[in-house]
Amino acid sequence: CELRSGAMANAICECFAGQMTEEAINSLVDYMVRQADSDGDGSLSVEEFSKFTWKLRRMEFDADLEGEFVFAVFDSRGKGTLDSNDLSQLLAFHGFRGADGLALSMADVETIMSEIDADGSGEIERAEYMQWCKSREHG
Repeated sequence: CELRSGAMANAICECFAGQMTEEAINSLVDYMVRQADSDGDGSLSVEEFSKFTWKLRRMEFDADLEGEFVFAVFDSRGKGTLDSNDLSQLLAFHGFRGADGLALSMADVETIMSEIDADGSGEIERAEYMQWCKSREHG
């Protein structure tokens, strides 16, 4: 499958209908290229695809892989941090909803942001995100 053709991005768009912005989808395709295309030819063989999807299925058991994936896809500025807009996209992707059952408001996102942003920088670093994930698992 040709990774940088529109077909891959279109398939991902259909899969995540409305859950991811075009920017996030492009970041996902870039992540796939970096992680899955081991021979660097710009397309995925069946073997490369199998290895990559196996790795993604293991994500729930591999916190480092999850963090790498989240920041590769949702860090829209490429700074290694998530801002409130990035967090909003991530939470929507994970299906977070407000108390009314509708999409989270920016006030909801800011509340969650303040929970995660331990150093108060206004951005979420990977370590802060990973700590938040751990606290959600055990809390």
